[in-house]
Amino acid sequence: CHVYLASLKKYTLPEHPLFQQVLCPHYTSECAIYIALAIVAAPQGQILNITILGSLLFTATNLAITAESTMTWYTQKFGPEKIKTRWRMIPFLY
Repeated sequence: CHVYLASLKKYTLPEHPLFQQVLCPHYTSECAIYIALAIVAAPQGQILNITILGSLLFTATNLAITAESTMTWYTQKFGPEKIKTRWRMIPFLY
């Protein structure tokens, strides 16, 4: 996601397939990494590492706020019609 975003002409709407349904798939990916880390680092007998899960919640909250700002900016810059079918960060949820 970051390599693609870096390759774009400044202030253009991403059209890569990853960005077709979600405005910020790089945020989604970051949360998925934290979930994977929470699973891999889980103490014996537990499903998740609670400390890393807390980090996930903190990170997801910050990214959700930024995703909302991104949605507002895209709407102002490109119009609501261009992004009306896209989720902010989590498909079918947010």
